[in-house]
Amino acid sequence: AIKLLENKRKAILLGIIPLVILLFLMIAGNRLLNVWDMKIYKAPIALKEQTPHQLIVVTKKQNDIRLYLNRVIQFSSLDEHRYHETLVHPVLLSHSNPKRVLILGGGESLAAREVLKHKSIDRIDIIDLDPAIFSLAKNNPYFRKINQNAATDERVHLVNHDAFTFLGSNTEQYDIIISDLPDPNTEATAKLYTKQFFMLAKRSLAENGKFITQSGEIYFSNRAFSCVVNTMDEVFETVTPMHVYVPSFGDWGFVIGTKDTLAIDESKPLPSLKYLTHGAIQHLFQMPKDVTIAATKINSLDHPVILNYFLSDWQIWKQDLQGGGI
Repeated sequence: AIKLLENKRKAILLGIIPLVILLFLMIAGNRLLNVWDMKIYKAPIALKEQTPHQLIVVTKKQNDIRLYLNRVIQFSSLDEHRYHETLVHPVLLSHSNPKRVLILGGGESLAAREVLKHKSIDRIDIIDLDPAIFSLAKNNPYFRKINQNAATDERVHLVNHDAFTFLGSNTEQYDIIISDLPDPNTEATAKLYTKQFFMLAKRSLAENGKFITQSGEIYFSNRAFSCVVNTMDEVFETVTPMHVYVPSFGDWGFVIGTKDTLAIDESKPLPSLKYLTHGAIQHLFQMPKDVTIAATKINSLDHPVILNYFLSDWQIWKQDLQGGGI
């Protein structure tokens, strides 16, 4: 009986030890993950959610709200106005009477906030793959304050869809199409900068419609930026690059494509903005002397060359910044 009791105690002890070790690893693991997250995001995490599409992280440090998707910053509330004002207002000022606007990406509704500042707007359709971003835009108090409740405006329609697939089946005509989609850092996102994608966008434009896409950092990722310009040049009659400095991002590029010429109507009054003036808009189109449009191949579904340009550009600069040389 004594031996059986000792064996029972040993069995219990042997069962408890792994549980204690597992519990320790869980606690230590969570602490390590928190330390790791702080090193990545450099600010307290207000929200963290893994959806079927991406990892969403929102940080808050004093009055700076930041959104990260798959650990890549999407905006900082301190300077996002520079990005979104540039993305929206010049292209809208180039249209005589924009009424219908399509926004591809931009589910957080910051671009829509800017579009709604134009009184002529009747309808905005926002296409985003992840419904969780729409939920943030409509329900999160930080996002609602930043987007000024644009996501719940009656003129705004949130559509959960893939941008490429949506354009492929779309039969509506839009005065303005704004592409605020992720950088071409994967095969899935590289297709959003292909000749075929731009052709679908052009097909969805009204007769005097205008298209604009964000196109990444113009200096460190110059070949990828150039590839967007060169690929759009195969599709649109007029292609015009521009850029703006955003402290959180760098010197950021955009490209406008039109079926006709591009002319900014300086007689049209600008809404109340934080950054842009008519004079500042003219400077957007003046590219720095040391940034040129490089010769590149055309990005297509069969040959997604922009992915290699993007990854290799950043790898070169990453090595250089770490002291590895070019």
